[in-house]
Amino acid sequence: MSTPTEPRSSGENFDDQPMSAGQVSDNMTSCVTSELLCFVTDKSGLLPLDDLVKICTDFYKDDEIYAARKLLENTNSNIK
Repeated sequence: MSTPTEPRSSGENFDDQPMSAGQVSDNMTSCVTSELLCFVTDKSGLLPLDDLVKICTDFYKDDEIYAARKLLENTNSNIK
């Protein structure tokens, strides 16, 4: 009988190496890790835009917001 394994956290890739925020896994090119983008995607249909912007700018650091924006821009340009 095999023993159950621990579920992978969203911050790990398939090589069990930690991934930084906004990094795309080599093994899953369609999987992007960004806590900010995940939060915005999850709450965008539930909160008014002004509230969502206020929450994000209060909680996340400027460099996290910039990194998420650049990741979104890069992902968007790869789709075109």
